[in-house]
Amino acid sequence: MNKKHDPTAFHTTVQRLEAFDPGSPLIKERIYNRLIDKMDNRTMEPQIQNKDGISMKQAKWRKGLIASSLVLCLGGAFSTTSYAHDLFQSIAAKFQVGNMTITKYEGELPDSYSSPSAGAEEESGRPTEVQAPTSLSVDEARAAIGLNFPAPTWMEGYEYVNSVLHGTTMAEVQYASGDQSVNFLISTGGENEILTTDEVTTELIDGVNVYKANGIVMWESHGFTVELYAQEDFDNVTLGKIIGSFTVGAPVKPLTEDEAAKNVQERAGATAAPAR
Repeated sequence: MNKKHDPTAFHTTVQRLEAFDPGSPLIKERIYNRLIDKMDNRTMEPQIQNKDGISMKQAKWRKGLIASSLVLCLGGAFSTTSYAHDLFQSIAAKFQVGNMTITKYEGELPDSYSSPSAGAEEESGRPTEVQAPTSLSVDEARAAIGLNFPAPTWMEGYEYVNSVLHGTTMAEVQYASGDQSVNFLISTGGENEILTTDEVTTELIDGVNVYKANGIVMWESHGFTVELYAQEDFDNVTLGKIIGSFTVGAPVKPLTEDEAAKNVQERAGATAAPAR
């Protein structure tokens, strides 16, 4: 670009980015992010040459100005597209906990995000009538879906309440102490996601990577993802004891998908309310 650069050249670049179709929005976003990262970190500029022993520092300043201008041009060109909104949505960090992806955003969550429960109710077209779930021990729940999932064997001050099946690859183990409840959602396979604008923390507790987001404590145990929902915060010592107590049970008979689904249906804790 010459000293008197033409701003329309930026629009040409933008049009090329808009027209480029790699077949996947993730690839397109990755290319865009790499471009911005290279401009921000000055890795696109050539080696600064020395002339008469004087370093040409103005080159870096001009590159920074060009980068800023390009971002503004991109913003204007993409602002009318749905992709533009997601593209400029600031993703601060991503974390992976087993089958759970935690995405932390700066600012607001994407407009397209809605809670799974709300979507399910709209999709079914009728409210959900919650019934008392079948009373199951942990071993009975394991046998019902043919999965030897881990569960805590130490919950000082809490008593076991029930195990509830949520599909063929997920179970909820419930504990209570008076009005206080502690629930563990234990799953394997599939893809789950948490979107948040709040802080996401990671800690190493007794050799286990523990993640905290949206009031949920998560970690991996025996190849399963564990989500802890509690009305009280456990200190790291107590949390370490709980995590360390997670063990699997006796071997269970593997089931086909149909067999497991039938067992889940028979023990379901929620059914669609009858149409009226």
